[in-house]
Amino acid sequence: MAEYCQIGVTHFTKICKTISNMTPMQYLNAQRIEIAVKMIQNQKDLSITDAALRCGFNSSQYFATVFKRFKGISPKRYINRL
Repeated sequence: MAEYCQIGVTHFTKICKTISNMTPMQYLNAQRIEIAVKMIQNQKDLSITDAALRCGFNSSQYFATVFKRFKGISPKRYINRL
């Protein structure tokens, strides 16, 4: 991301933290989780694994970990509440 913006990693991280109060990776994961939530809400037959992969996560296990960190609940429990 820093390279894309043509600035150094340290400077990019500092700017990102100032703007979003998150590291670049935390911000990216937060955005991916929000997209996954919308996908899950709009596509009832979509599996957790498919949502995770479509949002850029390499595994459903890591997706579940990040999802719980941001939402305070597992993806499966979230889906069951819908």
